[in-house]
Amino acid sequence: MRSFFILLRVQLLALSHSLKPGNRSGGALAVIAGIVLTLIIFLYMGLVAIGLVSIGLADAIPGFAVLIGALAGVVFTFLKANGTLFGLADFDLVMALPIPRRIVVAARVSALYASATLLGALLSAPLWAVYLALVDFSVMSVISMMVSVLLAPAIPTAIATFVAFGVSAVASRFRHANLVYLIVSLVGFSALFIG
Repeated sequence: MRSFFILLRVQLLALSHSLKPGNRSGGALAVIAGIVLTLIIFLYMGLVAIGLVSIGLADAIPGFAVLIGALAGVVFTFLKANGTLFGLADFDLVMALPIPRRIVVAARVSALYASATLLGALLSAPLWAVYLALVDFSVMSVISMMVSVLLAPAIPTAIATFVAFGVSAVASRFRHANLVYLIVSLVGFSALFIG
């Protein structure tokens, strides 16, 4: 069990480092742009929730928060599963460790799920804040919020992992696998958002 937590920690650190900007000169600008974009998204989600309350659809806010959390999990998992689970640069090194393969896979999938849950929680937080502040601040609402934040990305993340595996399997048969993965991903995201 100790090896699982060590691998999980390493995987979470690798995921967090993959999100950091590459060079130092543009790093500060990228961090500032990321913070501004995050604040804009928070403000937008809060305004959407306030708009739903003002037109009498306050009861739709929890469902919308669950949907946003699930979609965030799908998008993050689909973007990161290729490098985290399938396109491993360190495959030989990791498989040579004296650790069962199931623990390696469990640590990698757990890192994806934890990251998707965190992203979903961040995106649904303004919706839940407005709902709790303006509609219903009760023990059941708080419990519903916590359960939905934890469980909303679970099934969509699992489905996105299998879809990413399928896309990776198809893309690996082509000469420019990364380009094919990107094109198929864009087509898939477009279909998801149109649907």
